[in-house]
Amino acid sequence: MRKEIISTIAAGAVVAAAMLGAAGVFAPTGSSAAPGTTLNYTAKIDHESQLDAVPKGPSAGDQQLATGGLWQGDQQVGRFGFVCELLTSGQTADEDCRATGRVNGGSFTLMGFSRLSDSDHTWAVVGGTGAYRSATGQMEIHDTSDGAVVTIELG
Repeated sequence: MRKEIISTIAAGAVVAAAMLGAAGVFAPTGSSAAPGTTLNYTAKIDHESQLDAVPKGPSAGDQQLATGGLWQGDQQVGRFGFVCELLTSGQTADEDCRATGRVNGGSFTLMGFSRLSDSDHTWAVVGGTGAYRSATGQMEIHDTSDGAVVTIELG
């Protein structure tokens, strides 16, 4: 499932990710949410679950959920959560993913299309709260063996 929940995140985050964020996607305290800002994080999953709907195996309707921490170096700077639902069946199934994440100063909301077999994903930043209430842009997720590397480019 979702490359074993984004190689364990994502991814994440979203995913972390995304979050999102799920997919590691959120800025540390005091950072600017100005357009053109690029934010870099590592997402580490600490909880994951899967719902395998009938038929058994990757099929439309299956869901994945993950939550975890957002890190910069050895400092945790936030939290994320994501849910992905399979839209098609098989090891290359298409997925609809939604992620949220928070850090001091606010939160982000992310959405995007992914493919179960891919290790790289791009989701949209569709909003936020607090310092990120006008956030737009995109989040790129690269799955790793223990989570995901996340880059957010604010638009």
